[in-house]
Amino acid sequence: MTNPTKTASKAEFARLSGRTRQSIGDLVSRGKITALPDGRIPVELGLLQLQSVRGYSSISSPASAPSSAPAAAADDIPSYARSRAEREGFAAQREHMAMQREARELLPAAEVHDALETAVLVLRTDLEQLPERLAYRLAAIGADEAGARNLLATAIDDALHALATRFAALENEAGA
Repeated sequence: MTNPTKTASKAEFARLSGRTRQSIGDLVSRGKITALPDGRIPVELGLLQLQSVRGYSSISSPASAPSSAPAAAADDIPSYARSRAEREGFAAQREHMAMQREARELLPAAEVHDALETAVLVLRTDLEQLPERLAYRLAAIGADEAGARNLLATAIDDALHALATRFAALENEAGA
C-alpha cells in the first residue's frame, strides 16, 4: 500500500511513474500534476492525476500503481479535482468573509437590520414632531398655523410611505 503522504522530487516521481523528469516538469508547470510549495509531488495524488492526463493514461510500471486505489479511480479524477477546487474556493471565501467581519466591513444581517430599524425609528419620530415644533414658526411668517401643520403632516406621511415602500421592495429582493 502506498503511503498517501509520501512525496517525491520530480526526478523521483518520474522514475516511479516511468516518465522523464522533463515530462513531469511540463505537467507540473501546466497544472496537470499538483506539486507542493517545496516542489515535491504527493506520490499517490500525482499518480492518479497522471492517469487522467491524455497521452499519459497508462503507467508503465505496474509496481508503481497505488495498490489501494480502486479500479475506477481514473474515472473519478475530474470530479475529485473539481470537488477539491470547489472546497478550496469555499474555504478561501470563508476566510475572506472572516477577514471582512474582523475589519467590520461585513456585518451580520441581524446587526444591520437592528441598526437600520433604530435609525428609521429615530427619523420617524423626528419627522412626526416637525408639525408641532414648526407650525407656530410658519404661522409667524404668514401661513395659517392649522394649514401649515396639515401641510407638514401630509408631506411627512408621504415621505414615510415612500420609505416604507422602498424597504418592502428591498425585503422582497433579498427574499427572492
